[in-house]
Parts: sequence; C-alpha cells; structure tokens
Amino acid sequence: QNGILPVVLKSEEVLTIMKDVIDVEGYRLTVDLGRQTVTTPNGLTYRFEIDPFRKDCLYRGLDAIGLTLQ
Repeated sequence: QNGILPVVLKSEEVLTIMKDVIDVEGYRLTVDLGRQTVTTPNGLTYRFEIDPFRKDCLYRGLDAIGLTLQ
C-alpha cells in the first residue's frame, strides 16, 4: 500500500535473474504493469499475477487515503 509494485516470480526465475545480475554490469529489468510481465535485457519474459484492484490503484496512484478521499 505504498505505491511499490509487488512482483512475485517463481524461485527458478529469480535465480536466473540473479545469476545474470552478477554477470552483467548495469543490468536492468523492465516491469510492465499492464501486461504483468518482467523482461530481462536478453529478452526473457516472466509473468506475474496481481490483484486487479491493486493494479488499478497503482495505475491511478491511489493509496488508502486517496481511495477514501475519492
């Protein structure tokens, strides 16, 4: 509830990413909330799930106070 996207991946996916992070200087992931994907620099794409309500709140920048004021 702090505006940070919680992404949960399978342990083997995280392990693959971490190995690449160690090997590649300047490693950067791309996280796409709309498609619910994490893409690595070499093109591997991992899918994650997120509650539709939380997804909408993140898109609109709403926290608990913002929802109450709305």
